[in-house]
Amino acid sequence: MLSLHLGGAAGLRDKGALDSALAQPSMSFGGQDLYPTLIDKAAALGFSLISNHPFIDGNKRIGHAVMVIFLKLNGMDIEAPMDEQERLILSVAAGETGRDAFKCMAERA
Repeated sequence: MLSLHLGGAAGLRDKGALDSALAQPSMSFGGQDLYPTLIDKAAALGFSLISNHPFIDGNKRIGHAVMVIFLKLNGMDIEAPMDEQERLILSVAAGETGRDAFKCMAERA
């Protein structure tokens, strides 16, 4: 749907990567949530969508939008300036920024 509004090729590149990204917020190990807070869950979801590239195009836009919507549905907003968000998202997509650094942006919600 975002590709219709923002341009880019539509389509799923890797269903397994999408399923993995969408499962991130609810993952656990030994009965303990791997991402216990809403911020952890939002960052894991956004990071995975951006870095796993499940779609043919628009992974950065979708990853960011899903993270923002997830937080908004839980009464939170990202306070980091948009240019900072953009730099961090591009850095994640390039493989230069890890999950913990990406989470710092979400922590400013």
